[in-house]
Amino acid sequence: MVTVVSNSPPGWNASGDGARDLVTAAVLAGLVLVLHVVSPIRTSFDSRWSIHTGVSLAYRGDADLDEYAALLRAEEDYGIERRGDRRYSRYPVGPSLMAIPVVLVYDVVARLTSRPTAEDLIAQRRAVALEVGVASLIVALTTGVIYLTARRRCVRWVAAALLALAFAFCTPAWSTASRGLWQHGPSMLVLASAVYLMLLARRRPGWVVFAALPLGFGFLIRPTNAIPLAVFTAYVAIRHPRQLAWFVLLWACVLGAFGLVNLSSFGALLPSYFLPSGQPIGAWSDLPWVLAGHLVSPNRGLFVFSPILLLALAGPIVQVRRRTIDALDIAVLVVLGAHSVAISLAGQWWAGHSFGPRFTTDVLPLLAYFTMPAVLAVDESPPRVKSVALAIVTVLAAWSLFAHFRAATTWDVWAWNGTPVSIDERPERAWDWSDLQILRGIGSERSEP
Repeated sequence: MVTVVSNSPPGWNASGDGARDLVTAAVLAGLVLVLHVVSPIRTSFDSRWSIHTGVSLAYRGDADLDEYAALLRAEEDYGIERRGDRRYSRYPVGPSLMAIPVVLVYDVVARLTSRPTAEDLIAQRRAVALEVGVASLIVALTTGVIYLTARRRCVRWVAAALLALAFAFCTPAWSTASRGLWQHGPSMLVLASAVYLMLLARRRPGWVVFAALPLGFGFLIRPTNAIPLAVFTAYVAIRHPRQLAWFVLLWACVLGAFGLVNLSSFGALLPSYFLPSGQPIGAWSDLPWVLAGHLVSPNRGLFVFSPILLLALAGPIVQVRRRTIDALDIAVLVVLGAHSVAISLAGQWWAGHSFGPRFTTDVLPLLAYFTMPAVLAVDESPPRVKSVALAIVTVLAAWSLFAHFRAATTWDVWAWNGTPVSIDERPERAWDWSDLQILRGIGSERSEP
């Protein structure tokens, strides 16, 4: 029988984050930042206007891009929509809002060192460098939060550090989230931060209120973040009813401000991207096949590109067997399940010209959350069992690292999307075991059919 625990469960570190943990988190974040920034592949596709929008917000107080009319024409208005008589990026504004502090700091340093400012980079069509810097910083901060979360779940610091590094280099955090300022990296950071704050609330319930801020802001980043917002609000209602009113008030203020700005800017509560009519929707009858595609297809499957995340399947099983699963764990499972359904109903489920499982990138921190009890179980195993388990984990991590290293360092795997025919024209290529995206460019080139 499963026991749902209402207070701090076994395997819970209630002592707080020590100085060593905070320093380790900072060191890990710094290492990830440097290595992600210097990785040569930059995929500023749909995210190409994220820095432009951030600069416009920072210095002109609006999100329209009319001041970049010449650049928009040069890009044939890709990713641009008109709202009234003004032009905007059609993608959510949240990532650009997160870029603003970095843009402001960068510009101060640039002026002190006589380097090009953000506006200069835009004019020179080199804003992608700043874009990748912001995206890499977001992934780096998420890595630090993952480490602190693992320590809160009583994973030893060496294992917690390795787990955080595996998150940063053995998952789409490297191959997708930091290659451009997509919606995925910012989604990862807000989800990781919210879960960490809810863990802190096990000892001090007041902390849960602050989780409303990243959860509410998450909706501005990506519409699917309405799922964790709803599920974790229900969790707070059950687990922290005294904090519910303040929790709801905080995220309602964030969403209310978003709606009011939209109303004043172009006369609608939500941009078209957030509306059901703004996204192609697949058929419910295709759900099982598409879900399988997200998980195990050779060219889009999460567990093919990051088999290290198989540990996330073992984590809940470990917790059930140890009877340590609690309400937060159940809430995280519900978010993962609902997100999987949502991305499986996307009309373009294969995520266009991307690398591997792009649509699962947003919830990587939640998958990492469930690798933690599995790592803890391996660490506490008898020596012989531990040796076998570590060997298996090492193999899984090595393949995962190889896959995402390729995407961060070579264009060959990205060219797979368009040759011999675009995956958008033949999405069944996601299931082609004879032409693996991960291996494209290694050895002899695949012959044309």
